[in-house]
Amino acid sequence: MFKFSFSRPDGENDNSDQAAAAQQDASDLEWLHSEKVEVSSSHLNYMLSHQDSVSQTNISNFRLQHLSTKSVVKSVLEKSESGSGIRVAEELQSDLVPSKYEGGLKIWECTEDLLSWLISDGPDTNLEGKYVLDLGCGAGLLGIAALKYGAAVVFQDYNKEVLDSCTIPNVLLNLSDEESQRLINNKSQGGPNCEFYSGDWSSFSDKLQEQRNSEIKFDYILTSETIYNPQNYNKLIDVFKKFLKTSGSVYLAAKTYYFGVGGSLREFETTMAKDSSLKCEVCWKCPSGVSREILKITFVK
Repeated sequence: MFKFSFSRPDGENDNSDQAAAAQQDASDLEWLHSEKVEVSSSHLNYMLSHQDSVSQTNISNFRLQHLSTKSVVKSVLEKSESGSGIRVAEELQSDLVPSKYEGGLKIWECTEDLLSWLISDGPDTNLEGKYVLDLGCGAGLLGIAALKYGAAVVFQDYNKEVLDSCTIPNVLLNLSDEESQRLINNKSQGGPNCEFYSGDWSSFSDKLQEQRNSEIKFDYILTSETIYNPQNYNKLIDVFKKFLKTSGSVYLAAKTYYFGVGGSLREFETTMAKDSSLKCEVCWKCPSGVSREILKITFVK
């Protein structure tokens, strides 16, 4: 089982190899190229075969279903080949192996923060007919919520295995039988409008734009726990700048500091401030426990 340890509030990290790997020079890493992942009947069959491991998240009167992390990890390890990113992470007992596995099989605290804030306490946002990007989606809860509110959603996560075994099955869990079949048959009219992409953010930008007649822009970009690696800050900011509408908003949820790997909200804000086109404000802080925040990022007008 994975050992998710880099966010320990006491500042200690009992996996020094993991910390060293996170600080590896970016030039030594080979990042996975982005690819579009099509929904198929195999995803539906996978979801149906895991009905006994479904968990539920309830926020106010809003309900989301998702496969349990334990079940997904077990299933992935049974099917994965030697050398796969998730198997390497399991062998190292690590939640993070830079450029190999980026933690997508766990539902992180900040995802729950952002989901709860958007539904219960956040801005009065009408998502009907809006275009939303769930960036670093993992289990996909943020994007699924947007989808249920009537948005068109693009789900992106680094590892294709995460999309195949977790994100897409979770989306199907929250659709009707008819909607699921429409998605599998690639019929967006009258059904869910969503797409799925894996890979690194730099190549994702190009892949997302492929075979489109016009430049794609999002009303909202939702992302959580994506700033733990400072070496990827500029990639993340570039995605914001390229795909956010001038009137749109990014909502980014994160711990203020990631012990063991070095990322922090304040360092991310400093990096973003070097580009005068974007601004940010803190719109939520965790009242207790591990220090966590939600940032709103918009274009300077």
